[in-house]
Amino acid sequence: MSVIHRYSSRLKFAIIASILGNMLQWFDFSLFGMTLPLFLTLFFPGLDSSFFFVFFAIGAFARPLGGLVFGYLGDTSGRKAALVRTILFMTVPILLVSLLPSYKQIGITSGILLAALYLFQGFCVGGEFPGSIVFLEETAPPSQRGFIGSWTYFGVILGMFLVSLDIYQLNKTLSSDEIVEWGWRLPFYMGALIGIFGIVMRLFLHETPIFQEAKLVGQLVKKPLLNTLKKHKITILQGLGIYVLDAVGFTLILIFSSYYYFEHHHLSMNQAFKVNLISVFFLLILIPFFGKFGNWIGNYRLAKWASICMFFFAYPLYLLIGLNTFAAIFIGQGCLLLLLAAYVCNMPVLLFQLYPTEVRYTCIGIAVNFSVAIFGGTAPFISHYFIKLTKHPSVPGLYMMAASLIAFLALRSIKRPE
Repeated sequence: MSVIHRYSSRLKFAIIASILGNMLQWFDFSLFGMTLPLFLTLFFPGLDSSFFFVFFAIGAFARPLGGLVFGYLGDTSGRKAALVRTILFMTVPILLVSLLPSYKQIGITSGILLAALYLFQGFCVGGEFPGSIVFLEETAPPSQRGFIGSWTYFGVILGMFLVSLDIYQLNKTLSSDEIVEWGWRLPFYMGALIGIFGIVMRLFLHETPIFQEAKLVGQLVKKPLLNTLKKHKITILQGLGIYVLDAVGFTLILIFSSYYYFEHHHLSMNQAFKVNLISVFFLLILIPFFGKFGNWIGNYRLAKWASICMFFFAYPLYLLIGLNTFAAIFIGQGCLLLLLAAYVCNMPVLLFQLYPTEVRYTCIGIAVNFSVAIFGGTAPFISHYFIKLTKHPSVPGLYMMAASLIAFLALRSIKRPE
């Protein structure tokens, strides 16, 4: 945190509160994705892994509704009001999952309850991430919005890192039987504690200066969704487009990767988790670095070149991963993460600049969540299906190329903000 020491105490508090919320959001989301084989055994025994990819997409499909509900609240009642509720509601499902009986104990009811909780979690996440972007960008000094906004992703990556570390330690210290019996619950207990701490912190947040000013001058609208559909349809599509590479990249390169390396590249589950753990730690360092770099050279320019590089290098890097050695997989994953970090750190400020204050929360919620639902949530299922169909494990590279192309074209369509 030393890199933000020179900012005001109010801004530092906002950054930390944002980090906690996004950490919890992706802690829960990553926990499901990274422990896919285990959850199949616990709650859906006997079903093919394809079913879990459908289940995984369900949470993403719930996000747009959450984005609309919390977007309305954030644009009418305030950013703080929305963010306090998102972290409160996110803490509930993660706590309840930690107490959920398995299939052995209550049969198919366990799977139904898990699906319901995961749907609710997806609904809450739909309001958390867009709200964090809006809150930080509206609190940051104008000249530092690129860098300050990138801390939104630091929280996301920190949540993933804690999940990766937890899973790696569980596999290292407990037997398979102990993990299945009770060990799998431990990361969820940790997530609930993060949530409780985050709730307390957010209660002490101040409303953003930009929202306060908009409210004072009567700029707010009573129906932000209606205003959005009337006046901002094009910019919604632009925001959705530039976010596609983010949604697909995080899902395939990080969430899907442990299962992908285990199932298709012959790593042991422990090796797969080790690759993920080191990769996420690497990303923790890269995000603030590229956030600062983007602030220096221009966030639009950095995002454009990162999307171009991902388009040309994604498939060759997946071919490198296809050599099936630990070194090749580690290098391929590291290079993919380098390109992903260079792209995603620019998203908060680019999305912020696309939309006016009175509908900003709603617009970013629609753009981000529909992008995740349409492209990100379905990426593991589509990749898994075509890998099985074609027998080529490099298929995710093609998916990444398509996402990069969409992102680049969307960037080209917006008015350059610098």
